[in-house]
Amino acid sequence: MSSTAFPVLASILTSAKLLSSPIGTLTVSCAAMNNVIGWCSLTLAGTFAKGSGIAGLWVILISVGYVLFMFIIVRWSINRLASSFFCDTLDIHSFFGAFIVGVICLKSGQFTLELFEKIELITVELLLPLFFAASGMRTSLGSLNDKLYGDITVVIFAVDTLAKFLPATLMTKCVTKRSWRFSTSVGILMNTRGLIELIALNIGLQLNILSPRLFTMFLIIALVTTFMTSSLLWLVYL
Repeated sequence: MSSTAFPVLASILTSAKLLSSPIGTLTVSCAAMNNVIGWCSLTLAGTFAKGSGIAGLWVILISVGYVLFMFIIVRWSINRLASSFFCDTLDIHSFFGAFIVGVICLKSGQFTLELFEKIELITVELLLPLFFAASGMRTSLGSLNDKLYGDITVVIFAVDTLAKFLPATLMTKCVTKRSWRFSTSVGILMNTRGLIELIALNIGLQLNILSPRLFTMFLIIALVTTFMTSSLLWLVYL
């Protein structure tokens, strides 16, 4: 639940015309680093969830070697698209392989631009709606009918929001020496969640790390925190 949705954050900053401002640059940079750490942490959690501690450590070593191999050797080769398959074969989740490919791909050049446009079209127009539909089908609102689970959801929401808002706000204030208004806005923006959170939750459900009820709780929290980000930003900063 600690991940910040990079695409959603960029969209909010763009609509508020803050993407190129100091607060936009800072939050986008923090979100990018947060996403890298989050994906790596999720990979480790998935690894240990699949087997014993020794097996998990073995897969971690393989993962480190794989990343080094991708950055040092494969980065300059053509055969990049098999990364997800090899990660799945090595008992690492396939999303990690896809993520590494995205990192090592050259960010300039006509081929890269055209490939990105084609992939984005298929992803946004076809795969993304199907993913959201699948997430909705996995959501069990009926599991929260009991008042106890509703109260637990509220408590998790409060703890989760404050655990991210307070450190981000205080660290921004201490490091940048800017106003509380600026620092508070950074804390608000870092609570943005969205697609990244949904992917992590779905993987957690597939690996049996999360129960359907806990998945539903976290999904509701992710949606609420994302929806309230824009309103709070306008209230505090704009």
